[in-house]
Amino acid sequence: MADLFGRLASNIQPPITGDLATILWSGTVIGSATNLSISASQPISYRRTLGNKYATIIPGQPQVSLNMSRLVLSVDATSLFSLAGWQACNPASITVSFASCSAGTDYSFRVDGAVVANFGLVTDAESTSVIDQVSITALQLSLA
Repeated sequence: MADLFGRLASNIQPPITGDLATILWSGTVIGSATNLSISASQPISYRRTLGNKYATIIPGQPQVSLNMSRLVLSVDATSLFSLAGWQACNPASITVSFASCSAGTDYSFRVDGAVVANFGLVTDAESTSVIDQVSITALQLSLA
């Protein structure tokens, strides 16, 4: 149905939320995260020569960052540290799945060549182990 100006109504979709985003780390479901961010960039260099009006674009190495806060573990914390990605010589493949009811559609992102750059662990006697902050650097970001 059109509005007063003859425009059709917008098809509003629910947003993608981070409610219980499932983390699949090197083939093992390790838990869920409530706060996370994924960013990817690729530096670009321009090479020009004197007397030439054209430039050559030289792409750099992609840089991917995955930051997770409030990662609630469904596995023992000691088993997490034995997975790939905690040592630079053994990078991991990490998949983040947004399968919340509010999104209505499943979205998954995968980072390959992932290595943990920083983390913080909080433990409590009455609840499950929570990793408070995990910062991961990776080489590639793709839709899973």
